[in-house]
Amino acid sequence: MAYANRNTFYFGTQRHMQLIDAPLQGADSSPVGWAENGTLMNGGGYGRHSFGSHKTYTYEWRSTSAPRVAQILKSYQDGTYGRGLIYFLDPSTYSSNLLPARWADPSMALDYNGIPLIYGASPEAVDTPSFEVNGYPIRSAMYDVSGTPTSWTPGYPDSVFIPAPPGYYLFAGAAYTSTGNGGVYATAVTGSDTQVYSTRLAELSTTDSDVVYNAVAPSSNSAGVRIWIGGGTGTVTLSGLTVRAVPSSNTPLNFRQGPWTGGMGHSGCRFTGAPTWVTNNAVMNGGHIGFAASFTEVGDWATG
Repeated sequence: MAYANRNTFYFGTQRHMQLIDAPLQGADSSPVGWAENGTLMNGGGYGRHSFGSHKTYTYEWRSTSAPRVAQILKSYQDGTYGRGLIYFLDPSTYSSNLLPARWADPSMALDYNGIPLIYGASPEAVDTPSFEVNGYPIRSAMYDVSGTPTSWTPGYPDSVFIPAPPGYYLFAGAAYTSTGNGGVYATAVTGSDTQVYSTRLAELSTTDSDVVYNAVAPSSNSAGVRIWIGGGTGTVTLSGLTVRAVPSSNTPLNFRQGPWTGGMGHSGCRFTGAPTWVTNNAVMNGGHIGFAASFTEVGDWATG
């Protein structure tokens, strides 16, 4: 949920996002992963689970909503405002980490326990130096970036999109080292995914007091920022990544500082079925509608 104020919710596709009424409190935003537990024949127990997960969301709006507001949500499900993924940000995570879990913690892809951040690559595990200082993951993931892009290509699948809420700057940071031309990039993009500008993120040390550094605030014609790894040659050893949303006015002095926290965002969602629509009071030129919708994170696993 992204708020311009406490009563609005920034929602939509990369092509078109807008402020709509905020859902009710108590929204379910739980991660879901695979798990299996049981009892052995000798009485012992066993349990296994995936280290990766995807987010699921169940939102409900007030029962006195205007029909126009309910129809906006239905129009997104109809594909009226683009058939791409659905994005929204939880404001409680603005000052923590807006990235999905697997982008914030690249070590999740180690040991074939998750999909890599670069398709077809198998990252090598490296112990993270001084991880305790900022609470970074204990292992880092080293990628060979040979063959990766050297500049932004619209639609590049090995990237994650973070929308820019109105009235906020996005700041990004990456604790990593590199060889050759390898690097972590933040590219401001339009709704059609074309580049507005791009920057190679500074290589932060795991002992730096800052976990975000580069300002990647989009200009007025940008929809948000794409984070990706590339360079064409060399390696990138990733310890932890962070994206934060910072108010464009009254920016807090310590917004750059650690500790690092795991990713609390998502990589793009789809509607889980159609939104509900309950007519609570039908009158001409008005009426009260109650509605709800559920969403499943699919972006990092989507094939189309």
